[in-house]
Amino acid sequence: MRDLPGFVDYYATKFDDGDLGSVSIFANKENADSAADRALGWVKNNSADHLTEEPLVRRGDILFGTAGKSLAVGG
Repeated sequence: MRDLPGFVDYYATKFDDGDLGSVSIFANKENADSAADRALGWVKNNSADHLTEEPLVRRGDILFGTAGKSLAVGG
């Protein structure tokens, strides 16, 4: 992701129910749409054996936020 045009940030999460999710932040809608399409293709091609249903892609605008410390898992 970080090498894609307009990349700003990326977060991956594992929810309490075991589902996985991610949030990608890009400089503009065009960059975000292109990255989402590419990521969906990657997930389908590389994780199909682990999927129990079709991946859900949602898009939206950032309304507000704050920069803080980066969290390192396991470190």
